[in-house]
Amino acid sequence: MKGRSAAFLKKITLSIAFLLFGILSFSANSSNYSEETQVLLEEIEETLKEYKHCSTKLDCQKKEFYFFRRIVGGFEISVYSMTDSRVISDVINHSLNLYNKTGQKINMKIDFYTEKHNETMGLKRLFIEPYILMNLKGNK
Repeated sequence: MKGRSAAFLKKITLSIAFLLFGILSFSANSSNYSEETQVLLEEIEETLKEYKHCSTKLDCQKKEFYFFRRIVGGFEISVYSMTDSRVISDVINHSLNLYNKTGQKINMKIDFYTEKHNETMGLKRLFIEPYILMNLKGNK
């Protein structure tokens, strides 16, 4: 019985070690592009202000035009309530410029929704797809 307990404890310890290693690896990897993420978010905000969709950073945040989340090796940005082709074109160009500036090493997913952010929440998300989806895979 003593041998089984030791083996079980060893398996649990190894499992926890692998889990922690995975979490740390993901955290380190996903934070590599925080500066680039911030640059693109500021460019999106400036574009929205330029075309009079919002007037300040706070106004853009209140209107929930965009959200981002980190993904392995980069980020994902979702733009909501957007049908203005000028904004869409500028955001795509800013994204491509950033992608090329990083040597095409960053993973970037940019999607555009005609719906408001709150209309894509919960179970509704299962039935609503972005009408434009740009997925740039980083090559390492």
